[in-house]
Amino acid sequence: MEVNIENEEALKTVAQQFIESVDAQNAEQLQAVLLDGAQQHLLYQGKHMMLTTEQYIGMMKAGKVGGKKRSMEIINFDSVGETTATIKVKAKGEAGPTFTYYLSLLKIEGNWKIVGVLTHVG
Repeated sequence: MEVNIENEEALKTVAQQFIESVDAQNAEQLQAVLLDGAQQHLLYQGKHMMLTTEQYIGMMKAGKVGGKKRSMEIINFDSVGETTATIKVKAKGEAGPTFTYYLSLLKIEGNWKIVGVLTHVG
């Protein structure tokens, strides 16, 4: 389903905030776009990892995640109705791997929130 322009702009903003907050290690900004209880799943060095919002933010605060500016490219949007959407985003720094994020979002009380993140590191 095609995303209407209003939702597309709001979704783009959420995706940008997600990437920028991780890059800047800004826990408050990241928390603003993640729903409490959101999970991130990824394969890292062949092992499945599942991180809760709290774990991910804790790793960020400890300097284990983020801290380097990356370029961001939104690959596509998809939505069902006006309250459910996915965004595929790629983020790449000057050095290191490319991160591909599949963000699952719900529009809750008028605001888009990330409820889940599937991450590919490559």
